Amino acid sequence: MLDVFLYSPEEILRSKRFDAYTADELEEAKKFIGQWKWEFGERKLRRLHVGRTPHRLNIRGTIRKNIFPTQDFIELQWKERKTKVRPLVVLTDISGSMDHYTRILLHFIFTIYSVNKHIEAFTFGTRLTRITHYLRKKGCK
Repeated sequence: MLDVFLYSPEEILRSKRFDAYTADELEEAKKFIGQWKWEFGERKLRRLHVGRTPHRLNIRGTIRKNIFPTQDFIELQWKERKTKVRPLVVLTDISGSMDHYTRILLHFIFTIYSVNKHIEAFTFGTRLTRITHYLRKKGCK
């Protein structure tokens, strides 16, 4: 059996050190990170809202909907727990030893923030710095 390997620019970017990237490769890596599909877990809240699946009967909503019936049958209303995206805290080392990775890590954090607004980002070198408010600016580079 013959193994065939195809050329892929992503493979080169995966195996190469960040400090050895050229400007074009850095832009390619940013595009590659931007194409990832991000799925953050959701948590269920205690609060309820109108639901579509028969999980919990909403008695108040059912009575309100059927006070003046237009059909011969009763239309049941349901409720379910609200969901909310889990918050994420990102802690990034930007000290001198991590200098090679700093730029791409900050771009990574900015990409995550563009998908999930419930994020707190911090960097540390000699002290801890909150950078979340910088992520909220549109022209962050």
